[in-house]
Amino acid sequence: MNIKLIIVLIYSICLSSLMAAELPSHPLTFKNWKRVQIHDSRTEVVELSQQIQQLMLSLSVPENSSESEQKKIAKQINKHKSMQQVKLENLQYSKQLNFEDYFDVYLSKFSNDKKALAYIAKRLSKDSVAYLLERSMSKKEATEVKPPVQKEPTEIK
Repeated sequence: MNIKLIIVLIYSICLSSLMAAELPSHPLTFKNWKRVQIHDSRTEVVELSQQIQQLMLSLSVPENSSESEQKKIAKQINKHKSMQQVKLENLQYSKQLNFEDYFDVYLSKFSNDKKALAYIAKRLSKDSVAYLLERSMSKKEATEVKPPVQKEPTEIK
């Protein structure tokens, strides 16, 4: 377990140095954005694991031997474990993020920043541009409002 924790920490440090290379005044590319999401989720999981380990160790400390103190620590451990489960699910979702999520969730924050959008547009592959155009066209067609069908007035007798 400790070896895995060390490997995750080393991996996290490496990723953070990669992320620091990206200029903060520009939006992240899809790959870097996804890396950041995974890194952040992984960091949260690791932090909770460390907190759980510390709480487990505190159970064996003589000062925490009273029943009420043991219950309090056990309650904290359970709370941290449930939070960790949520964070593990978030990590799995982060790993499954796709270009559409990037566009809808992340790039939408830059919709009024032409420089940021130009920066990203220069870095998009032809396939990504084609995908975005296709998606834009299909959304436009779906949102076009068709005029309501006018019925002939009926005569009241």
